[in-house]
Amino acid sequence: MGGPLFDLHLNFTTVEPDLSTLETEHRELQTAWRDALRVVGAGEAGFGGPDMLGGAFRSGYDPRDEALRAEGEVRLGAFDELVRSGFDCVDIYHQGNADAAIPFTRIN
Repeated sequence: MGGPLFDLHLNFTTVEPDLSTLETEHRELQTAWRDALRVVGAGEAGFGGPDMLGGAFRSGYDPRDEALRAEGEVRLGAFDELVRSGFDCVDIYHQGNADAAIPFTRIN
C-alpha cells in the first residue's frame, strides 16, 4: 500500500504498425537468408574434390558452416516468435478490454 499507482495501456496506434513493420522485416530477412544460403552453396560446389588440401579445408570449414546455419535458423525462429507474440499480446489486450466491458453493458 502507499506505493505509486499507475495505469498501463497498450497504444494500438503505434504498436500495431510497428508489429507489421517487424513482420515485413522478418520476411525480408528470411528471403535474404535463403538467398545467402543458395549463394554459399553454389560457392561450396567449387571447393574441389576430397584430396588432401580439400579435406584439410573441409575439416575446419564444415563444423563452422553447420554451426552458423543452425544458429541462423534459431535466430530466424526467435524473430518469428517475437513478432507472433507481439500480435498475440495485442489480441489478448483487445479481448481483455472487451471482457472488462461486459458488466457495464448489463447496467442499462
